[in-house]
Amino acid sequence: MEILQIIHLSEWLDTNLTDVMPKYHQLVGVLQNNSEQSNKLPVKQPLDDLTSALTSMKTSELSALQIEVLEKIEVAQLIGKQGKIWTNNCIKTTTYDPATAFNSIQQGLQKLEETQHF
Repeated sequence: MEILQIIHLSEWLDTNLTDVMPKYHQLVGVLQNNSEQSNKLPVKQPLDDLTSALTSMKTSELSALQIEVLEKIEVAQLIGKQGKIWTNNCIKTTTYDPATAFNSIQQGLQKLEETQHF
């Protein structure tokens, strides 16, 4: 991979994660509350906000090689339309468990945070 492609990928992530990361944090906060407290908070709005932000990410701007890099570092499934599907699958299961959903989404968030510092 050329250095310019790496730089472009890094810049693309910085730009596109600016809107997504706070929404991941908000959803993680709600899920953490729901896994630890008896007073449950609604998940729908933070989930809708995050999935909307994920859908608006323009992954089509990335080259096949850049997407392959994201797949190898296990980030591709957390962004764009794939991220929306992954997030919905974590939350909207028939046996919804707040603690499991919290752990899954928190791990995804941590992976994205690691990638931002990459």
